Amino acid sequence: MPTDKSSSSIIPLTFLFGMLKMAIMLGATIPCRLELERRISLRLEMVSLDDLLIPSLQSGDSLFDVDTVH
Repeated sequence: MPTDKSSSSIIPLTFLFGMLKMAIMLGATIPCRLELERRISLRLEMVSLDDLLIPSLQSGDSLFDVDTVH
């Protein structure tokens, strides 16, 4: 993926969220996940609610990964 700020807006948000969901499911490293979260946060005003609903892989009270969204 491009690393400069001007070309990062070319990558669709749905693709970035898809990569983040896969990174969480596959247990990717923390720096990898943080980089994806950083790229998404730069364009947060364009995110839809469906993008933010990341399923939780841990058993608990929440169906969605609230910590990642937070």
